[in-house]
Amino acid sequence: MALLSTIMNALLRKGILVGILVLVLIGMVELGLWVFAPVSRYVTYDFNFKNTMKPYGLANSSSFSVDTREVRHRAASDDRDKTVRLLVLGGESNYQPLQDVDDTWWGRLAIELEKQFPDTGVQIDLKASPAGARPGTGSSMIQTLQWAKTYAGELNPDIVVVVFGVSEVLDVPPGYQYDPTLVATLSPLPRPSSIKDKAVSISQIARRLRTWRASISSEVNERKVLLETQNHFRINMGHQRSVYETLRFDANPPPRGEGQDPKLEYLDGLRGFHSLAKRLGAEMIALGEPSLHDDILGFAEMARLKRPRWLKRPTVQDPEGSGVRPDPAWVESELNRYYEAGAKWAAKADVPFVNLNRDDVLPKNVENFVDDLMLTQVGSQRVTDEVSPVFASAIKKFLAN
Repeated sequence: MALLSTIMNALLRKGILVGILVLVLIGMVELGLWVFAPVSRYVTYDFNFKNTMKPYGLANSSSFSVDTREVRHRAASDDRDKTVRLLVLGGESNYQPLQDVDDTWWGRLAIELEKQFPDTGVQIDLKASPAGARPGTGSSMIQTLQWAKTYAGELNPDIVVVVFGVSEVLDVPPGYQYDPTLVATLSPLPRPSSIKDKAVSISQIARRLRTWRASISSEVNERKVLLETQNHFRINMGHQRSVYETLRFDANPPPRGEGQDPKLEYLDGLRGFHSLAKRLGAEMIALGEPSLHDDILGFAEMARLKRPRWLKRPTVQDPEGSGVRPDPAWVESELNRYYEAGAKWAAKADVPFVNLNRDDVLPKNVENFVDDLMLTQVGSQRVTDEVSPVFASAIKKFLAN
């Protein structure tokens, strides 16, 4: 028994020693990874899309990378003394999977600003909410404000850019009632809290294991194959076009009684983003989201679109109904009404506001728009040209502080 006890104690001591050595080794690997090769806790998915889009003003191929926060990233150029970080938050017009980062208006803007400020790199993180991303949670603006309350702090922006409007007009539910407490009471999105998620928050090894598991996931790879199928997006746009053509045209604007004006929620959203930017120590720039909807050319141009949006207006008889085709003149009028009010608020709050829904910025035609929201390469460059002076002024202010 004494011999057995001695052997067991020896093995135990060796086991403890091996365990300590393993823990030390893991700690050294973790330290090395954190110092020399840190990776994000969020998995990034890379896609290469091929769609015949040159006839519609886009390239036939695009690379699209997005992480599990739904963020697209444009890194600042190397060898710069300083970096200014922009967080661009917007609706569907900014969700451009058919454009490479440097082809989007915000990617072109970064390139232009780095030319103007050769010692300063421009990093951009973009979060855009495509229509219907989270049904039942409100317009793109409300969805994104809730997202920003969750993730904006860790992105540490110097300038917060807010670009909304179209969803705030087209995605208003039937029987809408303005809630003056909605924006103020928005809670951050719930964070995943499993053991694996907690491990990923502190461990570089765990992050790499999660990325590896995602890379071999059959569900992820099946979706990748689907989205990368030749002309997948073009075919899908054609399907949406066919649905649009079956919808009833409705020239009557939705009835709005007392306490039913969604413009008030749009203004609350601007205030909410402004308050968030101040808490983060960031400046804010607001842009009025552009659209092809127009009171003169609207009908002719909408008829040529590849994938127009429609007004989601289900009825009691058809609660899942897809809605109606809205009058382009009414959509333009509503957007301009929102933006006029937004510009007045911005002037009082000392926030730059640029209305991109103007003919002198983006003429309402298919040279600038692929559909009623998606910009062509030409349209993207025109937006860049319009907003570049405003952003240059903001960067000068940032560098001076």
